[in-house]
Amino acid sequence: MSQQRGPWSAVLAHCSYHVWTNRGRWELRRGRLSPALAAFERAVSCRPGAFKPLLQLAEAYLLARDTWRAHRTLAQARE
Repeated sequence: MSQQRGPWSAVLAHCSYHVWTNRGRWELRRGRLSPALAAFERAVSCRPGAFKPLLQLAEAYLLARDTWRAHRTLAQARE
């Protein structure tokens, strides 16, 4: 049973990543920075090592004028 759980949790994480990323983009388009940041942070938690969600989170931090977190997130994306 535990062998079947691995692929399904990977699929769930991938789907969750897309849902939260799209939510973050939608919130940014509406000009709602705080919900966008929360959504991008959730997307990053679904796929911690992925470059694209980290880059989008860093962009949102820059829009929020939080340069320290933006710099830290970009450094994490480079790794």
